Amino acid sequence: MKKRKQILIVEDNLQNLRLARDLLVNAGYGVLDAGTAEEGIVIAAEKQPDLILMDVRLPGMSGLEAIRKLKKDMATRHIPCVIITASVVKNEIKWYESSSAAGYIAKPIDTRKFVKEVEKYIPEPEPAARILYIDDDGENLEKMKKVLEEAGYGLLRVPEGEELAEYAAGNRVDMVILSMRMPGIDSIGTVRKLKSDERTRFIPVALVGGNTESRIEGYQAGCDDFLTKPFDGAELMVKVRSLLSLRYLNEELKKRNMLLGKIMSRHISEEMLEKVISGLNGDPGLGGGMRRAGVMVARLRGFTGFAGKAGAEEAVRTLNLLFNHWMGTVLSYRGSCERYLGDGIMAFFTDSDGEQSGAANALAAASEIKREFKSKRFYGDMRLSIGIDSGEVFMGNIGSQTVVDYMVIGDAVDTARMIEAGASPGQILLSDDMCRLLGSDVRVNEIPVFNITAKDRNMEVYELLELK
Repeated sequence: MKKRKQILIVEDNLQNLRLARDLLVNAGYGVLDAGTAEEGIVIAAEKQPDLILMDVRLPGMSGLEAIRKLKKDMATRHIPCVIITASVVKNEIKWYESSSAAGYIAKPIDTRKFVKEVEKYIPEPEPAARILYIDDDGENLEKMKKVLEEAGYGLLRVPEGEELAEYAAGNRVDMVILSMRMPGIDSIGTVRKLKSDERTRFIPVALVGGNTESRIEGYQAGCDDFLTKPFDGAELMVKVRSLLSLRYLNEELKKRNMLLGKIMSRHISEEMLEKVISGLNGDPGLGGGMRRAGVMVARLRGFTGFAGKAGAEEAVRTLNLLFNHWMGTVLSYRGSCERYLGDGIMAFFTDSDGEQSGAANALAAASEIKREFKSKRFYGDMRLSIGIDSGEVFMGNIGSQTVVDYMVIGDAVDTARMIEAGASPGQILLSDDMCRLLGSDVRVNEIPVFNITAKDRNMEVYELLELK
């Protein structure tokens, strides 16, 4: 059964969204939708639509900025993006072109022309697979071409003067079929090159012809299978389908690993992700180790009242928008999200470039989050409070053999929570350990009436006034 084309619509106006969705669904397309650019970027990476229709003026990140981000990401750069906008004046058309958009469709939508306008930007279906076949036997080549093309496969030829292995590394090649005896070509050496290059090692290779000795040598070089010459059409198709299925399984595994890495990278920094993956050795077991880290707890004050007035859907949308900004900042300072707290987050920043790097990065991230939060005007009466501490913490997998959670545990975590709980709206509070670590890098004010018992002693707490 032919898979239907999927189109992602990123539009915050529900009326416009419903109209576009209904027109496309009635035309036989699958439709995904998102109300913000941030949400659209996530859906595009996970669902891989065939086309994205992007509104320009969206809450938070603009549609133009979203397209630029999509085009920079290897996972989404191939997806054509079309702007839907009410503005089509000359100056703005130049902006659209500079954003790498495939084109634009004007609002209000013309219901008679909309589907045809959209279909102009949907890529043409590609062959089921692209097979690179090299043989100096013209008759054999024509027979092979006829059988493969009738089965829906595309047949590729290496341009004159270009080496096969280099061509395969720089172009989409799903399978290589290579004659054992080719003038000027070392077939076994070519197989070795393909299988030793990270870009081509998973491309299945079938050699045509050869005796028992040369076939053994071919298998040792990494050849996946052999075809007889002259070939039998039925045998050819069985072997081609079998080898391509292995190729697709490898591709699917690669995509899932990329998706897993993308999902994990929303929670922890790339540096921490590498450490977690390298430490698994194929077995994501329980346990971990001690690290020195800065711990930041940031929460919204007044969220319950805001949610009661705005309603659950708007409250969740606002939280997601906020958390997207916060996590972007945390990751930019090489931090990781330990967990979401309903109306806040707990993040940690490990030391890597010296004793004070984790604490300094936690403080820099907190300052930027506060500055960004103050610049927004659509959060109603909500306010932000932040608590930060630094110290030795345990990081690792905790749970059972069936359910595991990556957690950060220690005095610094408990202290950061207590400090944040005692902060007034708009304050960033630091432990005395943080102040000692950062010294002259910060200007602070001691909170005289705020004294907590943590780390088996009475701890003084300071408000951050300035990060120098």
